[in-house]
This record gives sequence, structure tokens and C-alpha cells, in this order.
Amino acid sequence: MNSSTVENSEHCDYRSPLATRYASKEMRYNFSDQHKFSTWRKLWIYLAKAEMKHSFYPSSNLLRCTGARRISSEIAPQPASRSHTADRDRRILLLMMPRKIAKKMWQQPSSNRPILNSFRGTSELSESSNCDLVRPAMAPIKCSSTPSEKKFLRELFSQELGLAITPEQIAEMEAHANDIDFEAVAREEKATRHDVMAHVHVFGNQCPNAAPIIHLGATSCYVGDNTDLIILRQGFDILLPKLANVLSRLAGFARQHRDLPTLGFTHLQPAQLTTVGKRATLWLHDLLMDERALRRARNDLKFRGVKGTTGTQASFLQLFDGDAEKVKQLDRLVTKMAGFEKHYPVTGQTYSRKVDVECLNALSSLGSTVHKICTDIRLLANMKEVEEPFESTQIGSSAMPYKRNPMRSERCCSIARYLMTLANNALQTAATQWMERTLDDSANRRITLSEAFLSADMILMTLQNITEGMVVYPKVIARHIAQELPFMTAENIIMAMVKAGGDRQVCHEKIRVLSQEAGAQVKQHGKDNDLVERIKKDPYFAPILGQLNDLLDPRTFVGRAPEQVVEFLEEEVHPVLENYQGLLGDDIFYLEELTIWIDQATVTVPGGKTRLEVREDKRERDFLVETSESTDVKFYSDSSFKQTKEKEKILRKERLGRESLNVEGKKIEIEQMKLKQKPRQNKELA
Repeated sequence: MNSSTVENSEHCDYRSPLATRYASKEMRYNFSDQHKFSTWRKLWIYLAKAEMKHSFYPSSNLLRCTGARRISSEIAPQPASRSHTADRDRRILLLMMPRKIAKKMWQQPSSNRPILNSFRGTSELSESSNCDLVRPAMAPIKCSSTPSEKKFLRELFSQELGLAITPEQIAEMEAHANDIDFEAVAREEKATRHDVMAHVHVFGNQCPNAAPIIHLGATSCYVGDNTDLIILRQGFDILLPKLANVLSRLAGFARQHRDLPTLGFTHLQPAQLTTVGKRATLWLHDLLMDERALRRARNDLKFRGVKGTTGTQASFLQLFDGDAEKVKQLDRLVTKMAGFEKHYPVTGQTYSRKVDVECLNALSSLGSTVHKICTDIRLLANMKEVEEPFESTQIGSSAMPYKRNPMRSERCCSIARYLMTLANNALQTAATQWMERTLDDSANRRITLSEAFLSADMILMTLQNITEGMVVYPKVIARHIAQELPFMTAENIIMAMVKAGGDRQVCHEKIRVLSQEAGAQVKQHGKDNDLVERIKKDPYFAPILGQLNDLLDPRTFVGRAPEQVVEFLEEEVHPVLENYQGLLGDDIFYLEELTIWIDQATVTVPGGKTRLEVREDKRERDFLVETSESTDVKFYSDSSFKQTKEKEKILRKERLGRESLNVEGKKIEIEQMKLKQKPRQNKELA
């Protein structure tokens, strides 16, 4: 490869790693030039359609006079009376004529201005730019115009200048909505130094018939701000299902490990025991807050609508000859066409940049949550209690081949830190907008809005990957508990001795001395905690030796943690996930707590790949059910399950661990079932 080829390579240009390495295809497309500028064109089409619906149209009589082509009656309904028709035709003529030409025609002798000659009474041309007229009662216009007048008016109607918009123009614009010549746009923008007008010119060149009505009455923020609002809402629509997927995976993880005791940590020092599942609910709790914040920010987004240069709608009021109701209806129509229910009732030139603050605050808050979760995972990985997924060919270090670094969690923390800083950009931008707007928001927003959504997209995808394959090492956890639990049992031992007739103060002193000796063994000599052995050897504690094993059972130190997990999932998490059924990679169907007996039980499951988690005596068993349609799963006491479907007796049989289902009369609980589905394809990309 020669030097010129290298210099022209895309690798010689800076490209954001968020776009090249991290963010999803659908999020990259959402903030792409193609999506942005095709949305501009769609907004121009919406505006033209709405203006066409509410424009003035000439009557068939006037069209015959000018020789212009007929306009469909569906688009240009006729007025109710003849006088209204005449009035409208005269207004159209003068509205569509340049002011000087209209005055000249008006000042000509009556014999030389037959089209305008049918005016009755005294009228004067208004000084307004649209040459409005006082409306006298008039007779219909007669078809007696001169050839030159006919030619002039025919050209006006044929080009659809100003108000008369035709379906053909709309169709032409729609045909080129996605056909953007970016090179031509770049040339135009270099010449005009204005991005919107560059696109107006290029779009007009592609649509010569529609060119005169593109961007009619609008300002740059009509396409710029409205497109931003559309893209922001679509960005949330991409993020929310991904966040729900993370909630779903973590919910399954919490339920699976809800009663696995583990050391709690305060100040990163060993504290009272909790469970692995209970700790996961703390992560879930914060993610639920983020789900609510993102959903609220998404649902609070409204459309800017058609507001004009400073938000007063003056240009549209002029376009519709002072008819405020038509301006309001135009705003409503365009808003609806763009897919919004409401528009902001008041704006300056732009929608309030406080809206961006709300959006980026929600995303930055999500960043703080993910950073905390992944920091916890990194700390637990250091203690070898929990580990994120590690691929068989993954390399942890170029120098230390034994390393298993939590690189996914580290990446999440890295990008989350960046995401958290972007909220301040939005705050600064909103604070420094002068009066109706200043342009110093534009360049900043081009970066911060897209980068915030791409960052959030990346951390959610990575966190989902982590939670889907997170590994727990119970034996390591048990060893750590054994190192600390003897100290934590001191109060229980004291209470047991008091019940056995001992003196509380004497017992407390005995425990204090023995604890200090055991602590010295751990800290000074690097040995295991031998407090329990010291207690067993001390004759003072002989009355409770038979209770020591029970007193040292970690499960007695976790309080209501297992119950709290179940309650939290059922009351808080599951109702949220129900809103995302059909949007999750693995849809989760949570059954009510179902108790069945080992001799025989039946559960109906949907078609597809369904994973059931079966639980008995605190031991969990997973097995996969594959069906082509909804079917019953029958459990029998022979440690197997069978699937039956109508006339077919057995579709598949799979052995389970005999210890899990072989004791007649014992209960098993079906906690949850997961239905495998193909992830939903992004509609915009499709």
C-alpha cells in the first residue's frame, strides 16, 4: 500500500470508539446522518401535507379562466356558496401575485383588467406583504382575462408558488425522502455556510416540481429541533428494552442465589451476613429507578411543532392570512404525522434546552448505577467470589497468562464515568441560552446527545453480557465466611450461655480475650481463625458445646434476606418486566409460587425453548423443555419428565439428578420459566 493510499484511508481519520467498537448497530443508525437528514425530509413532507390540507385553492371557474390544471376536489373542497367562491378567488389572485404586479393590474383601466374588474364597491390594497384585501360582497370572476394575464396566472398555478400544493409535489418529495446526495450537500454547505439551506437546495434539485414549497414558512429549528426530539425518543426506545433485559437477567440471578449466605461489607470491612441474591436486589433497585427515569424522560418528550423563527408562529399566521385556528390545526397535524401526541405549547426559536437536561440526567444516573454494580463485581472478582464471563480463548494479560481480569466490568466503569460527565454539558447549555436562543448550543449538542446515548447503549449491552454469564463460587464464599463468622457469633454465644445459667459479663470477657487471641493468629501469623476451637477447649463453655454447630450455621445470620428477595422480585421487578413482554431476548414468565407433589404434576408451558428452574430442599435444578407449541410438562417420581401433546404421548424425555426428584411426598417448587425468542429486529433498520 503506497503512502497516498494510506493517507486517504478511513483509518487516517479520527472515529469515535463508541461508533467503531462499542455501540449497537441500531443506536449508531439512530444518530447517523442518513437517519437524521432523511427525517428532515420527512418533516418537510409532513409540513407540506398539512399546509396542503389547509391551503386556499382556486375554484374550477378560476382554473378555467387561467388554463391551469385542475386540482382534486378532495384536496381543494369548494366553498359552500357562490359569493364565498368569488371572494376566495380574488384573494388567491392577489396573494399569489407580486405586490407591484398586483398594484399595476389594479391601477389599469377597467377594460384592461377584466379579471379584477368584477370587484364591486371600494377596496384598497393592504400595505401588508401578502396584499390582503377588505372583503366586499362580490360576483363570480368572469373568464375574460387577457392572454398575458392568463399566461401569468397559469405559471403561478403550474408552479404551485405560495399556497397551492398538489399531491404530485408530495409524491415527488416522498420518492426522494431517503435518496440523499451527501456530496452535493457538502458542496452546497461549503457555499452557503448553512446546513439546512444546503439540504433544501439539494432536495429541491431532486424534486424540481416541489422545490418552491419545500421548507415553506419554516425555520431551521423546524427540522433541526423536531428531528432531535424524534431521535431522542427513538434512542430511549432502543435503551429501555436493553435495560429490561438486564433487569430480567439480574432478577433470575437474585432468585437463584437468594439464600446463598455471603459476607456483607460496610466500609469494605466484613459485616453481618447477607445473601448473594439479596446483594443483587440492591443493584436491581437502582436499575428500577433508572428504568422509571428513562421511561419518564421518554414519555415527557413532546414535539416542537411549527413555531416559526421566535416561537410566535408569525410566518404561518401570515401564510394563512391571519387565521389562527388554521395555524393551530397545522401544528396539531404535523405533530400527529411525526408520531407525537402533544407539542410544546410555547418555545423560543428552539425547544427549551431544559428538555436535554432531563434526558441526559436520566442517562447519567444510569451511568452511576452501572458504575456501582460493576465496581462491586470487580471487588468480588478480586476476592474470587464472583466472576464475570471469561471466554475459553480470552487473554487476561500479555505478560501474565494466568490472569482473569474483569475487563467487561472495567469497560463499563470507564464509559459510565464519561457518561456521568455529559449531564453537566446539558446544564451549562441550558443555562447559557440567551433570550429566544443562541447558537452556542449547536456544536455542543451534536456531540453530547449522541455520545450520551451511544455510551448508555454500550454499558447496557455489556452489563447484559455480564449478568447472563456471571459465575458464583460458593466454596470460596464459605471459606471467607468461616474466617469471619466466629467473631460474628459472639453475641449469640453470650445469649446461649446466659440461658444456660452463665453470667453475661463474665461470658463477655471470656469471648473478648479469646477473640483477641484468635485475631492475633490471623493477623500476625497468617493462620485461620481458630476462635471456635478455643471456645470448645475452654471448660467455661461446656454447657453449650452441643449448640455450637447450630450457632455457627451461616443461614441463621441472613435474617429475612431470602424472603426479601422473593418479595422484591414479585412486587417490584416482575410488574416492570411485564411491560416489556415481546421485547426481551429471553422472555420470562413468572409463575405464582407453585407447589407440586413428586408423584405427578403438570405444568403448561408455551412453545419454543423453555428453561424451568426446579427447586427442592434448597437445591436447584435446571432443565430445558423444547416444544413446537404450547404443551404440558408432566413430572413423575421416576426422576424424569415427559412432554405430551394431544395424540403424541412422549416428545422428549430427559433424566434429572435422581437426588432432586426421587423422594416421594417431598415438595418441589417451580420458580420461573424462560421462553427463548429471537430478539426483536429494530423496525427502523428493517
